[in-house]
Amino acid sequence: MRGFGASENMVNRLTDGDILAVIQELVQQAQRGDAAAANVLEYMAYSTCGFAGINGEGSPAQAQQLLDAQALPLQDVEWIRTTIQEKNTYDRQVVAACQQAMDKKEIEAWVTSSADRGNGASLWLLSRYSSSLSSEFKQQKLMDAADAGYPEAQAFLAHGLMNGTAHFPAGIAVDNAGNLLKVAADSLPNAESVLAMCEFKGCPGIESDIPSAVAHAREAAQKGSFDAILQIGLQLQASQMDPDEVTAWNLAGAMLSQQGCSYGGLTVQGMTSATSTLTSNGTSDKARSLAEQYWRHYGAQMMASIGCTSASPI
Repeated sequence: MRGFGASENMVNRLTDGDILAVIQELVQQAQRGDAAAANVLEYMAYSTCGFAGINGEGSPAQAQQLLDAQALPLQDVEWIRTTIQEKNTYDRQVVAACQQAMDKKEIEAWVTSSADRGNGASLWLLSRYSSSLSSEFKQQKLMDAADAGYPEAQAFLAHGLMNGTAHFPAGIAVDNAGNLLKVAADSLPNAESVLAMCEFKGCPGIESDIPSAVAHAREAAQKGSFDAILQIGLQLQASQMDPDEVTAWNLAGAMLSQQGCSYGGLTVQGMTSATSTLTSNGTSDKARSLAEQYWRHYGAQMMASIGCTSASPI
């Protein structure tokens, strides 16, 4: 939500359960032409409210979580059950507030108006969630959002161009995919991770450059995105990257997961995987020392970059 303009106070209020009041305030602001308020409402309507409705009490996903939890120690099983109960209560509050205070058609009209004025986040949201646009027009909104400089749209479009699921209009060079990804990587850790992997193997518009790939993989890891450092690191010679460094970043990722902070959310499988990684007897003392160093230096930055908390001085 921060990426759409939500303030830290708003995020905290939503987290604390002041959901209906926040939505009502956002509606009032959107009615007055506030683009950020309209964008946050659109995201909430289709993502926050949607997931609360389908992943709550009695859902297959929750049933699997409870089943997976049986393999944990008894105190962890009880913790998982209590946490899920608290989540169910919160989800019911979310669904009720959304039903009471949100009108999707009205919200989309506000977002459309903002998009017509060139707001990149609004254009991106229409390309993802609009129920009134054809797939062709959604693709155009995606390109417009990227052209307006919205990083999420730039990264999404670049990825689509590289894997063949998106296309530029005739006459636009394929090198634009690489340029879009490089720009998005300046502000998005996951985009920088993708850029690193492209620099490692080569992608349309991006030539192979191992030193640059390693540098970007490290920077992405420092911001909480570990895919590139782990994939690239396992394929490099020890002279190019110390294997203990790769292990250390994996440990740092496990530390992040133990804080309940990861791209995939908190799951039983994620918890057990993180615990297994951190308690492995095969991990060297050097790797553990490096991991602790990375956590001290970059832990707050990782959490802020992913969106778990606001940035703090490091």
